[in-house]
Amino acid sequence: SYGALAVAESGSPVVTFYDEDTEGPVRSWGVEGTMLRIAWIRQYLVVDASLDASNNHALAVYDLRNQLRLISFPWPKNSQIVALLGASPGTLVVLSVDSSAPAGQALQLHRVDEKPLRAELEQLHRKNLFDVALKMAESQGGELGPISKAYGDYLCNRGDYDKAIRQYVNTIGTVEPSYVICKFLDAQRTASLAFYLEELHRKGVNVGAEHTTLLLSCYTQLKDVAKLDQFISETGSSFSYDHKAAIEVCRKAGYPTHALQLARKYKYPELALQLMVCELHQFAEALEYIQGLDFADA
Repeated sequence: SYGALAVAESGSPVVTFYDEDTEGPVRSWGVEGTMLRIAWIRQYLVVDASLDASNNHALAVYDLRNQLRLISFPWPKNSQIVALLGASPGTLVVLSVDSSAPAGQALQLHRVDEKPLRAELEQLHRKNLFDVALKMAESQGGELGPISKAYGDYLCNRGDYDKAIRQYVNTIGTVEPSYVICKFLDAQRTASLAFYLEELHRKGVNVGAEHTTLLLSCYTQLKDVAKLDQFISETGSSFSYDHKAAIEVCRKAGYPTHALQLARKYKYPELALQLMVCELHQFAEALEYIQGLDFADA
């Protein structure tokens, strides 16, 4: 929070903020030029500042919540701003005196309207200011998914896959998983793909059997035994997947023990016996396993 009171000394480039609960300033904000007058309207700081000794000055609006200068435009030399007023939400009224105007017309009102959120986000997108766009959308209740998708695409094009996948995770529920999966399969970024698939399963949105099989395939390619152990011990109740396909993935990748764990857990006795006898050569264990089966399975 920037506080309830904004104070600036005339000619200073710094605005200081205070609130009623804190002794001393809570924050400060530097601006371009030296300030002539300011207004603190919602999260916006409006500044009339002198830019040089020739009396060139500009009117600027800063979005302090998102730490962004929204607009800055030159103000006519012959027009002196005397008041900055907040009218309806999103509207700034500037009262000025024009020294070159005829008598009786010197006092002038100017209206500055805030752009709709969508237009502001599109402008930030064009400038590749995705971090700012995400903060702005979040603070004003905008949709984050499309921005995260565009940010992920931008990062992928730059080859920054680790950061890109974290943006794509934020699109789960709004972007089809196949869109993201194809990008990372083509780029052979197995660890990043595994991270996305883990989050897909954790959120439980649009999860199909093929996603679980692919996740297991990622673990086996990465030789991440700890993740395989965790998967086998924790899965089963939170989401469904093709158990036989998962068993086959582990077997073909050289993890017959994990394949056996899955076969026994999901009651595929024929597959379990094949693994014990043909892959693991656990003949005594196979006989003991058969003795514990129901008559129909045995």
